[in-house]
Amino acid sequence: MLTGELYTINNEHGIPLLKLYHSAVMPEKRGYRNHHHAEFEIGLIKAGTGIYKVGDREYPIEKGDIFLFSTDEHHCITEISGEDEMVIMNIHFAPRLVWSQRGIFNTELLKIFLERKSGFSNRLRSDDELTKRVRTHMLNAEKEFSDASPQYELMVKVNLLSILVELTRSLGDEINETDIGAKSASFEKMYGTMDYIDNNISKDLELSELAAIAGMNKTYFSTLFKKLNGMSPWDYITVRRIDLARKLLSESDRNILDIAMQCGFNNTANFNRAFRKVTGKTPKEMR
Repeated sequence: MLTGELYTINNEHGIPLLKLYHSAVMPEKRGYRNHHHAEFEIGLIKAGTGIYKVGDREYPIEKGDIFLFSTDEHHCITEISGEDEMVIMNIHFAPRLVWSQRGIFNTELLKIFLERKSGFSNRLRSDDELTKRVRTHMLNAEKEFSDASPQYELMVKVNLLSILVELTRSLGDEINETDIGAKSASFEKMYGTMDYIDNNISKDLELSELAAIAGMNKTYFSTLFKKLNGMSPWDYITVRRIDLARKLLSESDRNILDIAMQCGFNNTANFNRAFRKVTGKTPKEMR
C-alpha cells in the first residue's frame, strides 16, 4: 500500500516522468502475479525481509538492498517474513527522462536497464559499496523532494544522473555493447509522439498514425520505440491505459464497463485481459 507523500516531476503536459513514493506491507505470503510498468524502477528496502521473484529467479530481500527493474520486466514480492512490515522507497522514471533532450539526454545510461547480459542480478546487496553510494543518492533525492528548496527538481535529476553513472561504471561488464543507432532529431520526434499518446490515451490509436507523427515508417518507428523504452508501442499504450484505469477504479465508483470505455477498450473482456496482464489482478480485485 502507498504510504506518505507521492512526489513527482511532470512534463509540460502534467504527465509524471519521475515518481518517488513509499509502500508498506505487513508480513504475508503471496501467490506470484505478473506485474510490470512503463517506467524503470529503483527500489530501496528500508525495512523488512522476504523474497522477490523476477521471472524465473528468486532473490532474498534484506534491509538496505536495492532492486533494479526495467520496463516490461515482471516482478513480484512473494513473501514478507518476520513480524514487521516491509517498507520500500520506489523511484519510477520514464525512459524518455534519460534519452530526451528535454531531460538528461544520455542514451548510454539506458543500457543498464535495456541491454543487460544474461545472468544480470536485479538485486544490489545491502553491504556492497555500490549499493551504499546508490542508496545515498536515493535518500538525497527524497530529501530534495521533501525540502522543496529552489531548483529541487533539478537536484533530483542530478541525483538520478549520479545513480545511473554509478550503475553504468560499476556494472559495465554486465552490459551488451550495442548502439541505439539514431540521431538526436529522432529522439525529439519520439518524445513528441509519446506526448501525443499520453494526451490521447482514451482514443483509437493506430501504428501508422503514430509513425507519421514521428516522421518515420512503421517498421523503424516500432524498432526505435522499443530500443528507447523497452517495450513495443502497443504494449506502452496498453500499460498507460491500465494506469488510467487503476486511477479511475480507486477514485470513483463508476462501473467497470464505463471505465473500460473511457480507457480506450471497446469491451470488458479485452479490458479484463489487459488489466490482468499488466497488474496480475482483475479490475474487480484491484478495486
